[in-house]
Amino acid sequence: MTSSDDIQIYINQLSNYRHTFTVNKHQIIKSFIESDIFKIIFGYNLLFKLVIESTCIIVDIEKPFNEYIIDDTKCNFNLIISKIPKICNVMNVIVKLDNEQVIMNNIPNSLLRFNEYCKEDVIELYSTKYELTILKKDGRLITSIIEDIEKYLKNDITKIVSNIYYFAAIKNDGSICFWGKNKNDYFDRYNIVDVISTDAAFAALIEDGTVLTWGRSDFGGNSSNVKDELYNIKALYATSSAFAALRQDGKVITWGNKATGGKCTIENNMNIIKIYSNKHAFVAINIDNTIQAWGDVRNGGDIRKISKHLINIKEIISNDSAFAALRNDGIVISWGSKKLGGDNKLVRDQLTNITKIVTIKEKSNFNFAALKNNNEIVKW
Repeated sequence: MTSSDDIQIYINQLSNYRHTFTVNKHQIIKSFIESDIFKIIFGYNLLFKLVIESTCIIVDIEKPFNEYIIDDTKCNFNLIISKIPKICNVMNVIVKLDNEQVIMNNIPNSLLRFNEYCKEDVIELYSTKYELTILKKDGRLITSIIEDIEKYLKNDITKIVSNIYYFAAIKNDGSICFWGKNKNDYFDRYNIVDVISTDAAFAALIEDGTVLTWGRSDFGGNSSNVKDELYNIKALYATSSAFAALRQDGKVITWGNKATGGKCTIENNMNIIKIYSNKHAFVAINIDNTIQAWGDVRNGGDIRKISKHLINIKEIISNDSAFAALRNDGIVISWGSKKLGGDNKLVRDQLTNITKIVTIKEKSNFNFAALKNNNEIVKW
């Protein structure tokens, strides 16, 4: 790959990837991932700044910079893209996916069989509070507790989601199976196109535009109260304990825990074109590019004090308890939990001429980052 103002990197898989660049070390080179997985900005003399947009990708330079200087104008270096170790806690066992291997501390007897499958060629790790599931390179899904569910999981899974108690997987034929907490079931009569979850319930979008729900009622598992309104649905969204469905006519249908968005309280519940969410609240963009919010007022569900500033929105991102919106004029507005980035007053004067905003998901003292048009990064 040769030097240019914008270098496109294409990643065909999430396994380790290596590529060598030749660049002008006095240029600022911006590399963008087409899928927006992450963005890395190389600065003067190839000192670099990194903005993480995903929990699963990190970028690093393999060797010290001075080992790559060839002459006054150019240098070569290797860029390694690899997965950040994924860590979860299952039944008080710390489980880590790193370099295609699952590592567990103090392996209990109940996980000894499962551990034999974890030693190599693991490309993804899913977990509930009680169980683990891994995806192998050959397409197999292997679970830690319920063995008989694996007969349904033979190389034809298109999507997997999990919550505290259960896993759900969509198969190529549009059927869906779910398992966990010592039980499993299998739906073979639905043409499922998508499935999402709250902490203890699932909602599946069916090909005909209707919605199937199951799980704990207080987490959105029972949608019977709004069943007659769940038609022509084009997208589903979730907080930790509530669901929202966007209909083709622009109306939003909600159910689940009212405190986290299960009751839609916006004034104009028509002509909605897109919805965003965090764990506690929903945000909707209207066709006129204005914004409305509902849910937990402390964590992003209340925008009354800043609504006049939320206009001409280009992009919205979120973390667990806050939102940040990038306007078309390059201004960034944030709201929600102050501890998690909802208050940007310490850097507000710097949040101008912004071209991109991202959520910082790795352990950090910061929650959001913004890229200015001069390649400066502002964090808060």
